[in-house]
Amino acid sequence: MKKLFIKKLEDMPAWFSNDNYTIFDDFSLEDLYREIQSRISIDLAIDFFVENSNESDYKSIEEHGAFEWRAYKSILSGSPMLSKLSYDNGENFECFSLTDHLIDGQLSSYYQYGVRMMGAGELRHLNGRLEEKCGPSEYVDDFNMELLDFRKYHLPLAHLLGEDDISRSSQVPIVLDLASFTDKEIVAGVKDLLSNIRKQLSIATPDKNRVWEADRNKILERKVLQILDLRLWEKYEGTKIKKSVLIVALYPSGEIGESDFDATVNPFIKKLTSDNVILPLKI
Repeated sequence: MKKLFIKKLEDMPAWFSNDNYTIFDDFSLEDLYREIQSRISIDLAIDFFVENSNESDYKSIEEHGAFEWRAYKSILSGSPMLSKLSYDNGENFECFSLTDHLIDGQLSSYYQYGVRMMGAGELRHLNGRLEEKCGPSEYVDDFNMELLDFRKYHLPLAHLLGEDDISRSSQVPIVLDLASFTDKEIVAGVKDLLSNIRKQLSIATPDKNRVWEADRNKILERKVLQILDLRLWEKYEGTKIKKSVLIVALYPSGEIGESDFDATVNPFIKKLTSDNVILPLKI
């Protein structure tokens, strides 16, 4: 019978053991953060299937068999390292051509650094918008805009879409002239351009939670991954672990008590799991 409230240490889930998490002792900050992101993905997936069970073809996360379900089952099997799993959503995707490899590389770069080239499909879409705003061109399907005059050709796309446009985005496509300028000049130009773009579009610099290299040890010492996994289990099973029991299970040597847990651990986890985290730059 499922217990709705865990009030004794012996009633903790059988899969949980701090020993399972020693595998992360040598992980870098970036690797630990990827593990945290995987758990955020599981949490969102659980919520999604609960909220959309009447509209989705799949009524539950386990029925869908996505990465998040396999990852959750991996945690419960005593294998909490999720980076070894692939994000294939229950299917097997392989790169069959150079084009596929280029796309995969570009997407990987985007999610790691936030920088990528504009995709051909995006350019086709924007050419369609140009046709709406500036008139038709018989060459629009070939991405040829030579019929536009010089000033219209250089009209910034962000302004072209307009502030009242429903598809307006804070993502601004840029062009880098790699052949004519050095890296130092381009970096300086982008830095100067950023300031002007933010002023012109009234998009302020987002308030980010900065994570430092020293936070790597805190993630391990405060048992962040263990806590996230137990919270996923609580959510999925519809149960709750008494705080005092949770703390004894996490910190059997008494290194962190209830007051420290509330004052330091919970705020730290809240920062790490927000969508406004910025990791240290590798320069």
